[in-house]
Amino acid sequence: MPEIILPPGFTETEQVIALHYLEDVTRPGQDWPGLVRTFNRLREAIVVIPGKGRRTFASLYAHLIDSHLTDPFITALYSLDNVEQESVTLWTVGARRVRPLLEMAGLYAADNPPTRLLLAYCLYWWHAAAKGYAFEVAIFRDLKQSGVRFTAHDLRLRSERFTPHDLIASGFRGDVKTSTYFLSLTGGLLRNDFYITRLWLSKAHSRTLVVFLKTLMWDEIDGETLLVALCELESSLPQPARIAHRGGELVVSDYEVWKEKMRAYQSEEVQDERAKDD
Repeated sequence: MPEIILPPGFTETEQVIALHYLEDVTRPGQDWPGLVRTFNRLREAIVVIPGKGRRTFASLYAHLIDSHLTDPFITALYSLDNVEQESVTLWTVGARRVRPLLEMAGLYAADNPPTRLLLAYCLYWWHAAAKGYAFEVAIFRDLKQSGVRFTAHDLRLRSERFTPHDLIASGFRGDVKTSTYFLSLTGGLLRNDFYITRLWLSKAHSRTLVVFLKTLMWDEIDGETLLVALCELESSLPQPARIAHRGGELVVSDYEVWKEKMRAYQSEEVQDERAKDD
């Protein structure tokens, strides 16, 4: 078995969080913020492979899991009728291949706890990637059906899969995220103009679709908002609201309201273009 070197300061508590994930990767009540932090930390864990050198967890995932599972998964996504529901079966099929792929590479044994951390890491990122790709395809389809004009990267092309933005609408660059955790990752620095994501509503115990926008974009397409705290968003929706973020502000809009605003804005764009032609 290979030697596994955990990142400096990686605690026993973090190891427990990672290993508990293996019990049921879709179990309700998972400590998702803790999982995000833990598995991001494990990116830099090192596997010392006898006679083959050292590889990080991240590079092994890319080489052994992503390279085998992602392309056929995404190709199949585009053929589904109900992407969000039917993609769960596709994800499960891929998840069942993760352990055999690690075993064939000599990197997993059930009686070797450190290799169980590698398995947990690979399953977590496969789950996150598959869920994210399925959500993107579903959003792209909905925007098209809703009449919002946009161009999006093609997930079937690896050269486009990791672009810094997922779509462009009226010159604004957007990203599609499965949760609001992106606000706190990497210091919360936001490069794009808007982010389509799911927001957890604690009172309703459900998720809803929202769009986080930089104020310059919102001012361009609408402008009216109410200033609230992030924890108060549930009470203000579906009305657009402003929240504090990194010394500035972001606007949060209900997804359906945002689509309505975009259609109106794009309609005005078309009228302006026709006026110029005349």
